[in-house]
Amino acid sequence: MKSLLILISLFASISFAKQLAPLSPKLQPLFENLKTVPVNYKPEGAVCEQVARLQAFDEFPEDRFAITTGVKYDAGENTIGELDLIVVDKATRHVELVAEVKCWRDYGSAMDKAKVQRDRFMWTLTQFPEKIHFESEDPEFQFTEANFHGLTTFRFISQVGGVRKGFNQEIPYTLSEMSELREHLVRCQKKGECPLR
Repeated sequence: MKSLLILISLFASISFAKQLAPLSPKLQPLFENLKTVPVNYKPEGAVCEQVARLQAFDEFPEDRFAITTGVKYDAGENTIGELDLIVVDKATRHVELVAEVKCWRDYGSAMDKAKVQRDRFMWTLTQFPEKIHFESEDPEFQFTEANFHGLTTFRFISQVGGVRKGFNQEIPYTLSEMSELREHLVRCQKKGECPLR
């Protein structure tokens, strides 16, 4: 009997540990905004990219610009890289901005990685303009090299604190807040309450 009580107690404590703490009120509006976006939130950078996308609409109004995330590119068979955030002028279909979004503990490593990704993309774009191919999960966004012709604005975005470390821009949330939001979005998708592409 004592063994059974110990097992029940252990099971209850494990079940309780799996419960998420309530989402902080500061993050609730973000959760409400992002829970309907059918993005896989398991990869750690996905939440920061989506928050940066929402923030970009402050500068690039939705009536004139479209904003997407996670566009892969290649120049043949294998994926070379992924563009974290792209802003497109709806009237001209010209890409106005590309940004790398990095929410990492180590700002220096994050900036180094973002610069390598930018340089690799720009090199591929200039060296293989006729071969570069873009793949977006959103069918509304189909790109060619011509959409990027003359691209001059490339930004680096991090969580709060990144501007002091050399980033151009930051989202107004900490890394722990982004982790908390991610946990709630992933849980929502696992329960089937939030869409997943």
